[in-house]
Amino acid sequence: MAYDLDTHRFLHFNLTHNPAGDPDEDFHYLDIGKMLSECNRKTFRQGMSYDVANVVFHDSDASETFIKVCTAPNTWAVQAAWRAGFRHWRQQIDIAEKSLQDDDALTGPWSDFKVYINDDHRTDTDKAIFVDCEDNTLDVGDWDYSQYTVTTATSSYDNVAIGLMGPHNGAFTAGAGVLVSLLEVLENTINTPQEDPDIAAGAVDSLWAFLNPDMSAHPDTVQQVIARGETENDLPPYNSTTIPGAGTPGANRPSDPWVIRECCIPGGGSHMAAVGGFTAPCGLVVFETMQATDGDKIGVTLELVPGDYKGVSARPMRGGGY
Repeated sequence: MAYDLDTHRFLHFNLTHNPAGDPDEDFHYLDIGKMLSECNRKTFRQGMSYDVANVVFHDSDASETFIKVCTAPNTWAVQAAWRAGFRHWRQQIDIAEKSLQDDDALTGPWSDFKVYINDDHRTDTDKAIFVDCEDNTLDVGDWDYSQYTVTTATSSYDNVAIGLMGPHNGAFTAGAGVLVSLLEVLENTINTPQEDPDIAAGAVDSLWAFLNPDMSAHPDTVQQVIARGETENDLPPYNSTTIPGAGTPGANRPSDPWVIRECCIPGGGSHMAAVGGFTAPCGLVVFETMQATDGDKIGVTLELVPGDYKGVSARPMRGGGY
C-alpha cells in the first residue's frame, strides 16, 4: 500500500511540570490532529483513532520522574458516544443552514467536530505545543472546539462545550451548563440488559424433573441443577447500568483518562525513557507527570505509525456496538 511520504509524523513538544498542589502530579494534554495539521499545513480531522508507534521522553533534571500516558477507553462505547455526539452536532448545523436557505452557509472545508477528552482538558493551560530543536514554536490558525446550543428551563439558550468522557459540568436546564460528557449521555440513554434466562419461580420444584426417566433415581440432583441455573451467568460480566469512563470519578467509577503506558526516568544520570505504541481515540492523549521539582521541562517526541490517512495510520470514529 502506498503512503503519503510527505507527512511529518514526529511530534516534538515539551511538558512543563507545574503541579497545583500535593501530590506532585501535573496533567498535560495533546491533540494529535491539531498538531499534525499545524506541522503539515493540511487538515487532519480529530474524529479519527490515531495509531502511535512510540513515545520518547527526555528529562535533564536530577529528580526521578514518573510519567503515565493516558487516553479515553478504546471501546465500542466511546466510539458510539462520539458518533451520537457528532450526529446531533451536525443536525443542529443542518437546521440552521436550512433556515438560511444555504446548505454551506455555516461550514467550510475546515469545519470539524472537535471535543475535549474531559472537562479538565477544557480548563487546563498545559496543552502541548510543537517545538523545534531550539524550542521555537509554530504560528497556528483556528482549532475551535465544538459546542452545542441548548435550551434552558427559561427558554433562553446556552452554548456548552463537549467532552468525550467523565461527568457533565453544570445544570443545563438551569442555564448553568458548561460541558456535556458524551459517555455520560450514552450511559443515561442506553438500554439496560435484563436477566436472561429469567427462570420462573418454583421451577426447581417442577413435577417434570421427578418424572424424567433418566434422572428419576436422583431427583435431588435435578433440583440442584435447576437451582444453580437460576443464578449462574444470567447477567452480563460487566455492570449493566454504568459505562466505563462515564460519570464522576471515584469508587467503581474509573472516569479519568485510562493509563495505556507508563515509565520512569531515573534521576542522577539516565535521563531518557521510551514507551511502545497505542491507539488514541480522537487523537487525544493525556500525560501525567509526577516528580518533586516544579518547573521541570520534559522533552517528548511522539512518532505516529505510517498509514493511508494523509500519511499516518488512523481510522474514523465509527460508533455502533449496541
